[in-house]
Amino acid sequence: MGQIAYSIDDDSSRDIIWSHALAYTTHPGTEIVAVCDIDSNRIDGFKDKYGDLNEYTEYKDMLIEEDLDIISICAP
Repeated sequence: MGQIAYSIDDDSSRDIIWSHALAYTTHPGTEIVAVCDIDSNRIDGFKDKYGDLNEYTEYKDMLIEEDLDIISICAP
């Protein structure tokens, strides 16, 4: 849940979409339904920007519980 996941687009000097989240939310055929990070503070920041959704701190739990078509792994 770092910069490339969602917060890099907060940089006003960027004039195109860089983050995974903004790319997904601007595409009419996609919806973000869950997020996962071991740091719950990062999840809170994401939810502040993109609304309430299912959250996980263990990716295995998310994979078991969610019916996902796309997974973005946003790690350095």
